[in-house]
Amino acid sequence: MNSNRGLDAVFHPRSVAVIGASDDPKRIGGRVVRYLKEAFPGTILPVNSQRSIVQGLDSVSEVSKLSTIPDFAVIAVPAPVVADVVSQLSQIGTPAALIFSSGFAETGESGRAEQARIRSIAQETGMKLIGPNCVGIISLPAGVIGTFASPRTAPSLRSGLAVVSQSGALGITFWNMAQDLGAGASYLATTGNEAGVTAAEMVEYMVEQEDVHTIMLFLEGINEPDRLVAAGLKAMDLEKPVIVMKVGTSAEGATAAISHTASLAVSDRLADAVLRRAGMIRVYSPTELAYVTAAFTSHRFPAGNRIGVMTVSGGVGVMVTDRAVESGLSLPRPSPSVEQVVREHIPSFGSALNPIDYTANVVNNPDSFNAVLGAVIADDAFDAVIVSGTSTATAATMAVSIQKAHLTTTKPILVYSAEREIVRTLVTNGVPAFEDPVLAASAMSELFKYRLRMKEPRLPHPLLSKGAPKEASGQVLAASATRELLIQAGLPLARELSTSTADATVEAAEVLGYPVAVKLDPQISAHKSDIGGVRLWLQNADQVREAVGGLFSLIGHNELANRPALIVQEMVAADVELMVGGTRDVGLGPIVVVGVGGRLVEILDQTAIGLAPLAEGEAMRLMLELCDGRLASNGRGLSGHALKKVASALEGVSRLLVEHPEVLEVDLNPLIVTHDRVVAVDALVRTSAI
Repeated sequence: MNSNRGLDAVFHPRSVAVIGASDDPKRIGGRVVRYLKEAFPGTILPVNSQRSIVQGLDSVSEVSKLSTIPDFAVIAVPAPVVADVVSQLSQIGTPAALIFSSGFAETGESGRAEQARIRSIAQETGMKLIGPNCVGIISLPAGVIGTFASPRTAPSLRSGLAVVSQSGALGITFWNMAQDLGAGASYLATTGNEAGVTAAEMVEYMVEQEDVHTIMLFLEGINEPDRLVAAGLKAMDLEKPVIVMKVGTSAEGATAAISHTASLAVSDRLADAVLRRAGMIRVYSPTELAYVTAAFTSHRFPAGNRIGVMTVSGGVGVMVTDRAVESGLSLPRPSPSVEQVVREHIPSFGSALNPIDYTANVVNNPDSFNAVLGAVIADDAFDAVIVSGTSTATAATMAVSIQKAHLTTTKPILVYSAEREIVRTLVTNGVPAFEDPVLAASAMSELFKYRLRMKEPRLPHPLLSKGAPKEASGQVLAASATRELLIQAGLPLARELSTSTADATVEAAEVLGYPVAVKLDPQISAHKSDIGGVRLWLQNADQVREAVGGLFSLIGHNELANRPALIVQEMVAADVELMVGGTRDVGLGPIVVVGVGGRLVEILDQTAIGLAPLAEGEAMRLMLELCDGRLASNGRGLSGHALKKVASALEGVSRLLVEHPEVLEVDLNPLIVTHDRVVAVDALVRTSAI
């Protein structure tokens, strides 16, 4: 079966069966019938065990008595009956079915078992199964309103937006927000418990539809990450932006870890890395999701980061400016000729600089706004324009002016207005508009970043399928084996030797040269500093012997003959301590982590995460993310040479995870950075049992 045939049947069916159809248009099984009667041009097939007529349509008592094999079936019956209905639909060859019913995996063990049962039934025949526990789908092009919710379905002047949501209630909310904004929503897909079709598969399908140009996505979790990333990369190739809100940002569910690396790789950081690799634009609130998506539906992207800001209020202009600059945009001064035009059309108490304050004088002189707007839009000093404010008294007139100006340029124009109707009018006519000025600046930044991303080489597909086994506890390698593995990967390590006796430790210290450090081998203790298993800045043989005695006493042994229990290492003074490592997440495969290191690594929690294999230039990008960029930009931060060295270590960890699937974790902490050297003075590697 063609992988898309089932979903084509969902969004472009010729016939729709409603199992559990009700004669009452207010009930769940009745609402769908009513919606279909209002808009669907195809055949509607009600199934009701007790009625032969449902809302004026002929009905049958069971699926087997249908006169036509439906392309798509909507199931609105109690959970205990669902499996039998799915089985009957499978037997007659229905390509796709949607289940409203709750009472499955969300309710506990018995519900999970029943959900697994309906999944198995559908898989036997390849039927696409949506839900259970969802609120349905909408396909305006096909006239299919397959939901029991209350969606706004008034025709829009625009089209091409697809809304995909794992949450049913929020899916309808986002759909209605998009409709209210006039953003041109055409399709809605809610996936619920995802017994069959996942949000990732829905995105994959929507990306391939010719009449879809933008996708709004809401995720509670990431199922089928491989598929989601592939769909995102395909969307990038087709220049179809995917704007996503992902919830579930707590640390619960973090990978059970031995190393700092894995304990810092909590679920939301991993999700962020996956979404970034997929080329998706992540936002963090429902309002931001709706408005940023509306901005992207214009499909205008600034050629550069130079923004001209026009404002009716100085305070609003400051807010926009602050967010714009924080987001990487710049506000250059207008060109001299434009500055002169602006001065001629604004009061003396206005500003011809940037932001350009045209003041509330537009109430007295509406033509002044037109003159300033035209000049600013045409100014080659600006790549895009934000109009931050419309005067209440003249908002409608200003909106008309903005729409006309929008047609004269290909530059993005974003508008802030406190008037909801003005916002809707502008968005419906292709001009992105917002009820929040700061959000307008954020959206402009996202448009600019997307333009940059589109110019970059496509990212390699991460090894998401190469996760650790769920029960993999693994084993920590001894220092000697750790050194061998890390040196092969080209990772920078401090000079060290493994020993098992006090005499051998003194000899090793003499070879390395004082001062030295003496530590327990990681096989003896993975977190040796936590138990006092590290002795630093030892200056002579007597201090080394004393340290060895203390360490052996600590672990309950006088000597460990034939088993190196100690590491003797050169001392390296630190300018900056970092942590570089990698771990193999169960669901999302190998990842690399860089952060502020040493004992403060988990306290400060300043990290950046990437998926292996790292894309070209991604290691450096992760470095530049640390501490909001201050680690690289501050005068006391890292030099360009040091940044490259640390990025090289990140790339080495990435290669190690890719080339050695048995490696579950690798942790270099601290990675000491000086003016002329980058070197790891402590390393831990955990591998799966062989």
